[in-house]
Amino acid sequence: MLRSRKNNEPKKVSGFGEPETFKSKYKIVAWIKNYWYYYKIPIIIGGCVLILAVWLIVDIATKEEYDLRLHCVADLPLMEEHYDAMAEAITPYVTDVDGDKKVLVNATYLNLAKDPQDEMQVYAFQQIITVFYDETISLMLVDDFAYEYMQQSDGFAKLTDYGVTGGLDEYRIPANHTFVMKDNTAANHGDFYLVLRVCPQDMENKKGVAERYEIAVNILRAAAADYQAYLQTESAAD
Repeated sequence: MLRSRKNNEPKKVSGFGEPETFKSKYKIVAWIKNYWYYYKIPIIIGGCVLILAVWLIVDIATKEEYDLRLHCVADLPLMEEHYDAMAEAITPYVTDVDGDKKVLVNATYLNLAKDPQDEMQVYAFQQIITVFYDETISLMLVDDFAYEYMQQSDGFAKLTDYGVTGGLDEYRIPANHTFVMKDNTAANHGDFYLVLRVCPQDMENKKGVAERYEIAVNILRAAAADYQAYLQTESAAD
């Protein structure tokens, strides 16, 4: 039997020595006190697990699904205010894909550095591989370095295959002088292009993928028209 070093009395520890017994004129109170004394650790652990499970369920249930995602990949610097403004600019061209009666557009940015300076920039070259498997990505914004790097893996769809013409070539549309980057200070950092990610496999049988791809094509078509209007304006000015 375990005993206290101070007074040699039996230690009242759950599972050792004499059992602790609480008394009360109310049986339920006594039962709760005794139960808590012996099982408080599993109760606390179980409570934490339950809270975590409820949080995960609520997070999944309330998580908003975006109707379109603009994924920006560039060596050139982009800040959140830059690509958020781009997301806002293309929102009028987006429809309610998921049927929640809201149109939500999300923009994300991956810094693919030509000359990586830290672990995060090195890791970006591993992250870029996910673009080819992420079916939420259709419309992309890239700079010269990102375009050349990803094009080596045939990462972009040929726009002319979808009836989009008027770009810089068959794969990209200069974005700096289109509605996508109108009054956006990111255009001061260099040239950016809108591209279409290569078509996901079995796209027609996957929920929302074909719809998002079609929206992306429509945005590219509108951007191409904007770019051609800019060229005409520049030509007339000369």
